[in-house]
Amino acid sequence: MSENEDGEAVIMLSVEEAIELWKFCVPALSIVTGKAEDPYSKKAVLPSVGEVYHWSLLYSVVKPVDVAASVLKLGSGLHVQLTFSTRVAVPCSRCLEETSLAIQAQFSYLYFLRSEKISSEEDFQVLLDSDRWPESLDLAPQIWESFILSLPPKVLCSPGCKGLCPNCGQNLNAGRCSCKEEEEDPRLAVLKLYKETF
Repeated sequence: MSENEDGEAVIMLSVEEAIELWKFCVPALSIVTGKAEDPYSKKAVLPSVGEVYHWSLLYSVVKPVDVAASVLKLGSGLHVQLTFSTRVAVPCSRCLEETSLAIQAQFSYLYFLRSEKISSEEDFQVLLDSDRWPESLDLAPQIWESFILSLPPKVLCSPGCKGLCPNCGQNLNAGRCSCKEEEEDPRLAVLKLYKETF
């Protein structure tokens, strides 16, 4: 399990398997052809996908994913608002202790048929490979994308985490080690400040 050259997440399940596991369909055709002014709403609890390797970190999805979708006809397309929450366990970036982290996010997507002329300036646009709206539209690919985009590249067990001793590897949050502190080179003070900040 690793991260590919583009930095994309590689998981124990294939992306296709994860998307199939998170199948989440909405009645696209009836929404587009209908006259309802209120958005179509749907909620579901999606199963955990296990472990995800991303940002050079191993995230364990320890809680099912609560998902809510709000779908509204917008011009010739569909506006979809996705809200989801779950919990992951991931090693602290400084001390490597497992840290529990709540993931909550909201993303919006605009769906269009391939025959539509759309603005390339808009983010999160989805162009369907069809000239007709399907009866059922699966939002799982965008739920998966939203989840990956929500994973933080750095996680700390606490803001004041002291990390590991660079010499013996002891977790300094549990107490000082017996290693002698090296005399600090004043020219490296800026680098030390940068390390403590980031």
